[in-house]
Amino acid sequence: MATEAILSRVDIQDKEKEEIIALYRNAVLSGSEAQLISPTKEIRKLPAGVYNLLVQILKDLSEGASVAILQDRNGLTTVQASRLLGMSRQFFINLLEKGEIRFHKVGTHRRVFINDLMAYKERRNKGRRAVLREMVRSENESGLYDVMPNDDLSDK
Repeated sequence: MATEAILSRVDIQDKEKEEIIALYRNAVLSGSEAQLISPTKEIRKLPAGVYNLLVQILKDLSEGASVAILQDRNGLTTVQASRLLGMSRQFFINLLEKGEIRFHKVGTHRRVFINDLMAYKERRNKGRRAVLREMVRSENESGLYDVMPNDDLSDK
């Protein structure tokens, strides 16, 4: 599978959305083992982890959420990785060069493993949450939450 295909959008038709919701409901309600049936009618039991992943994907899709499946062994390009983090490619490259995110090179091109990218994202999110908690604590101690803004626009 090409790495570019990983980040491609797949539009789901309304009829398919209804089928996904029905599949999800059946998956949640059924207590039997999950099976995979090939086009040649060969039946194989699905491991519980794979079944649970498929059920989670169905749940997310039935709720209208996006789902991305990334293979860890394929390194993401700097464009793909920066898109996943919601930042410019140049800003992302600066993070790589500062050592914030591990990367390797394939020829002259930088590649990032998804595990390293997600580890950075988690560190970034924890840092952001800590800063927000500190801001709330500081403003609460200062009594700023007790001050009501003047939203009366009739004075203007």
